[in-house]
Order: sequence, then C-alpha cells, then structure tokens
Amino acid sequence: MMQEKKDVKVIILCGGRGERLKPLTESIPKPLIKIKGRPRSTFDFDGSVQSTKGHAEGTAVGFNKKKKGSRSYYSLFCTVAQTSQFFDLLHRPGNVHDSNGADQFIMQCFDKAKEELKNPDI
Repeated sequence: MMQEKKDVKVIILCGGRGERLKPLTESIPKPLIKIKGRPRSTFDFDGSVQSTKGHAEGTAVGFNKKKKGSRSYYSLFCTVAQTSQFFDLLHRPGNVHDSNGADQFIMQCFDKAKEELKNPDI
C-alpha cells in the first residue's frame, strides 16, 4: 500500500547531541538553531510524582518511588527549553500510566503556542 506524501507542518526535535544536524550543531546548541531563518521554541515535556498527606482531592495510590503506598499526583508539565520557563501543566492522579493523556496535552500546548505567538511555524 502506497502512502500519500504530505507537507511537513511540525518538526519535533528530541534529546541527543544533534549528531544528525552537524555541522550546524558544532557551534550552536541544538535548541538555538534557527529554522527557515526564524528562532524556535523547544517544548520539554516531563512528568513528576508529588506526594500528598491524607486524601487530597484528585490523588490516588500508584507508583511512588520515594513513598510507596502514598497517595499522590502524577502531573505532566511543559517548559520552554531555551528559558526554562513553565508553559503548562496537566494535573493527574498518581495511579495513571506515563502516557495517559500525554498526546492530548502535547497538542493543547501546541495550540496554546499558536494562539500566543504571532505567525508561528508549527
């Protein structure tokens, strides 16, 4: 089955040393490389477990490496890599899988960036 070719709308650069982008990355860190002559913002998505005391609303017993059996939240958050600024947060109970809701959260962050920035290439 032949797949239809589509125009690329998004470039997602992930972690690493930027070996495939050499010679660009020999003098410039990968997050600072301009695309089509324009600066870019790199979103960093990560998750974090926060323990709570008692039965706080929205908490659940799940994987908690430091306090096994404790109720917790397992939030996903997005930061801007170039500035380390907080961008957005998805608050989740502590018993969810790593990827639970991640795809929707990522798309919401992109949509929010489109609204806030002028003429973004996303």
